[in-house]
Amino acid sequence: MISFSVFGRLEAKMKGKELIGFCLKSAGVDFCVIAEEGLGSICERFKEQGIEYLIPVSETSSAMIADGYARASGKVGVVFTKSEPLKLITGIASAWADKTPLVIIFISSLGQGLGVKKFDSRQVELTQVFKPITRFQARVKQVEDIPELLIQSFREAVSLRGGPVIIEVLESLLDKEIELSEKELEQFKLRLENSVQAVRTGGELERVQKAVEMLVGARKPLIFSGGGVVRSGAVLELNQLAKRLHIPLISSMGGMGSVLPENPFYIGPPSYLSGEAFHTAIKEADVVLAVGCVFSGLDGFGLPPLWSKDIRFIQVNIDPEHIAYNPPCELAILGDAKLIISQMLEQVGSYSPPEERKQWSERLKKLNQAHREREINEANRSWKKIHPAKLVMEVDKIIKSREEFYIVLDGGNTCLWVGMLEDVPGPRRAFFPTGMGTLGSGLPMAIGVKKAVPEGKVILVSGDGSFLYNAQEFETLRKYQIPVLVIIFNDSAWNMIRAGQVSFVGAIYGTDLPSANYGEVAKSYGCFGAKITELKEIEPVLKQALASGLPAVVDVELDPGCVPDSLISFAMVEFEGANLSLAGGLRSILSGKQKLDIRLLNQAKYMIKNFW
Repeated sequence: MISFSVFGRLEAKMKGKELIGFCLKSAGVDFCVIAEEGLGSICERFKEQGIEYLIPVSETSSAMIADGYARASGKVGVVFTKSEPLKLITGIASAWADKTPLVIIFISSLGQGLGVKKFDSRQVELTQVFKPITRFQARVKQVEDIPELLIQSFREAVSLRGGPVIIEVLESLLDKEIELSEKELEQFKLRLENSVQAVRTGGELERVQKAVEMLVGARKPLIFSGGGVVRSGAVLELNQLAKRLHIPLISSMGGMGSVLPENPFYIGPPSYLSGEAFHTAIKEADVVLAVGCVFSGLDGFGLPPLWSKDIRFIQVNIDPEHIAYNPPCELAILGDAKLIISQMLEQVGSYSPPEERKQWSERLKKLNQAHREREINEANRSWKKIHPAKLVMEVDKIIKSREEFYIVLDGGNTCLWVGMLEDVPGPRRAFFPTGMGTLGSGLPMAIGVKKAVPEGKVILVSGDGSFLYNAQEFETLRKYQIPVLVIIFNDSAWNMIRAGQVSFVGAIYGTDLPSANYGEVAKSYGCFGAKITELKEIEPVLKQALASGLPAVVDVELDPGCVPDSLISFAMVEFEGANLSLAGGLRSILSGKQKLDIRLLNQAKYMIKNFW
């Protein structure tokens, strides 16, 4: 018999499922998602070992819940699945695109490798299915292999850029016994504790010095911050570097929260959500320090026509595959963002930035402010229904009144409106799957975020279409009494696509949605639900929803004709084949052929300033 402090009493002879629990607990796992009820024996064992678990309504949501938990907590998300692993693909792919560390444990009853037979003789070889979207795949063939493969799985999940891994454990191994000595258990425990600690390396000193020289010598430098800054914990260091060198900084979509709004060199929200500020910065900058980012389509790929072809890029990234992935790189520094930025701060010395740096930054800040004011002035006009920007401003009143709010975003235009008008206060406070823009991930991710920050107030801001993807998880909120507030931007349309069709094609195809009352959905589960059609109702109803202590849905009816002008930047990059000559609706108002409308006028101004 062995007395082990991890979960009270543990015998030297244990079953495979007990060994899995021991390994997870040793790796610091205190919460996991069980994708289906058929894993009851594992659930019972986890209860004894002090590992909290949650079983969602649909297996599809399980990886998304773990993703939200990992993003908010900074820990590794863990998922167990059995008969339906293919239903996790969307969530795993989304985590892979955003480098979220997940460990997926597939309990297989076949013993034929990562495969599954369903009702006929065909077999799906999951090794090939999951390989492109996971960093590591393995099969546990005997119970003795469990600790070693879990150690490797956790290490792969957090190493370099991080991401999901998947391992198969034969169901027969769960009840198979193994005898381990106390010394072996202690060694496994120590190695598991170390496996979740990412290895950090600084940059080559010569390259760091060269980077500082390039930034000091630049006329209009810019810092572009990605999600790697948040993952490495480099937010304070990067913001300090910007203040020390007087360099304006802005984040990618994936780097939300890495640029602090109180920083005097903060020029606005992520990427093109800053409007003219972003487009001016990336056209006029001569040197760009890009830290922990990959330059996705949401950022214009770092390439012309949005970005200047003359920019000299300095790229800091922990993964060599992501250096010069899109824009060419003049100077690459391989290593951990936090350590490299700290090295750069040490190299700055007594440098005194020229006054022109402040003027460059102030000019960009004024452009962002003008863009924001233009949208607010539009929203303050009289509309048949509520303007989305007015809803964001009402939500902002609630959020600004407290410190403990966390926001999850889901949808298309919904995310643009919130992103343009709501400043993210810091890292791990706002969440959106930028890598794939995964519609429907919002409600599962919000559940995971709330499990990671039980004392925080979690708000999901979702479009009506994206809410429908996983609306069944409101039952999970009810069952586990998870008080998430869901605010639905209901314009009865897939409005990002619809607006693109109107602007670039001149017709609408299949983008209308029913005018449903989603507040009634919440009420049917015994939770708080409300439908809002008047602006004056928003603030009091939101306060009622939060005060109820229940899962809540506040469904707000919006004007479908109000489209964020920053959508045009997205359309230029993402709508393949779109060109400005097709934007007839916007061009015609300039020639007087179409009746003046403030919405079209603002979009036309945006295009003139940034593209024509």
